[in-house]
Amino acid sequence: MKRFKKLLCVVLAVMTMSVLFAGCGKNDGEANDSGSAEFEKIKVAYATNNVDETFVTMKNAYETVVGPTLNIEFMFSEALKDTGAMTTFIENAYAAGCQGVIVDLSSGIDQAAAVCNDLGMWFVGISSADAAENMEMEKYVSVVGAGAAGVAAAVGAAKAGAKTLLVERNAYLGGEAANSGVNCFCGFYTCGSDPVRVVKGIGQLVLDEMRALGPTIAEEISASGNRDIIFQPEYLKCALDNLLEKEHVDYFLHTVLIGAETVENEIRTIQCADDEGLFTVSAKAFVDATGDANLSRLAGAKLIWGNDGGHPQAATLTFRLSGVAADVDLSPAAVERAVVRAKAEGIRNLTREKGFILRMENSGIVHVLLPSIIPEGLSAEEMTRMERETRKQVLGYIQALRTYMPGMEHSELAVIGPSIGFRETRKLVGKETITADDVISGRKRPDGVARGGWKPEIHRDVNKMATYMEVKSGSYFDIPLGALQSENVKNLFGAGRMISADEAAFAAVRVMGTCFATGHAAGVGAACLAVDERAEIEHVREILKEQNALV
Repeated sequence: MKRFKKLLCVVLAVMTMSVLFAGCGKNDGEANDSGSAEFEKIKVAYATNNVDETFVTMKNAYETVVGPTLNIEFMFSEALKDTGAMTTFIENAYAAGCQGVIVDLSSGIDQAAAVCNDLGMWFVGISSADAAENMEMEKYVSVVGAGAAGVAAAVGAAKAGAKTLLVERNAYLGGEAANSGVNCFCGFYTCGSDPVRVVKGIGQLVLDEMRALGPTIAEEISASGNRDIIFQPEYLKCALDNLLEKEHVDYFLHTVLIGAETVENEIRTIQCADDEGLFTVSAKAFVDATGDANLSRLAGAKLIWGNDGGHPQAATLTFRLSGVAADVDLSPAAVERAVVRAKAEGIRNLTREKGFILRMENSGIVHVLLPSIIPEGLSAEEMTRMERETRKQVLGYIQALRTYMPGMEHSELAVIGPSIGFRETRKLVGKETITADDVISGRKRPDGVARGGWKPEIHRDVNKMATYMEVKSGSYFDIPLGALQSENVKNLFGAGRMISADEAAFAAVRVMGTCFATGHAAGVGAACLAVDERAEIEHVREILKEQNALV
């Protein structure tokens, strides 16, 4: 069907072009019997975004049939990946003597028409199959990043009536939960001895899908005294696949975001790359759920790095050990004694002295959260440095734990990471900013679209445990829609560990349970903007209530 539509457009374009030139290209004398002889020879350029099998077939027909018949010499472009390349091609075609241009583009048709008008060239614009489909998607939402926030945003937007596409650079969904080996959802409940459930909505749908796969999750009280949800990351990947399929959400894996086109403070398209090349995604509204605000940076949104002083929280590389005895003391105090002794005995590459070691239920496998480093940037060079240094730390901690933790003498390394896990890097400057006072006081507000129940957990020192700011047991705070909206890019929402919050508040909202909530709200807000051309708070809240998010 796509190829038929495209070829039909091509035929119509050629017919139109031939009619256009018939009036001005005809010889003054009488026409000859030959079909091509009644037209002066002219040159026509053909601009396209996509050089595929269909294009090659069409190009051959133009050169061997259409051109000789209509006395037209065609000049074909390579695959034009942006408006700059398209403009350059048209200008070069004009310089080469082309009188007209056929443009077969998925985006930038208006720009091509303007360039041709300025040069005095005939113009015929046709839409490729992909462009036609994009043009039909007037209510389209695009979500970048498929962690807790991104999945919640995509499902929430789709359930709110917007056609939605989710793109993810990894081979699987899950974000930090899957890519960094984190196996604990914090923030579904408030902190303290009297926990209150504050996150449902899409987060609940994810837990339901996990339970449908078997005994893959369990609730437990952590060493910090809070109710957490322990899960198995490998099953999470499958559960998220099942959820998105059930909710009819389109998503692309192995897709890397490389650019964004912003016009008058509004994102028009994003540019992506896969192993076949480059492609463009158009949408009415966008959700940045990359964690590192990658889309926001490319779109020109206002950002900050870390806290107000430019200092992010420490990143951690997790690893798993197998063969751990059932009776081993895994308390933070026991871990600290072992690491302090190991440092004193000269074991190298150790940073944090106190940290969490979490046991998989009824197994000899534990997750270790100790190797830590402060990020200084996100370049390939810096990322390589951090991955290399933290893997050295893993080896040091294995030696320390085997030597000084009774019951771990025979433990074996099962897996590292597979990638370093960030707590804080770039953050969005939003229309509003969540403050420490909002969190500590448990502020409730009429424009709240998500609820946070975690207390501020600040990881500033790579050698020490986190610093906690205490909140009233069972209390929660509201997160306003403005904290999820870019201050300067009109159709951009942020979600997850990049929303607008001060240092202490951010240390509370960055956990994955809360990421489900902010992602859900951002997705619904984006859907309202795409469908209704505005994201009015009452309408957003109404939809979130319908989707069981505001509990």
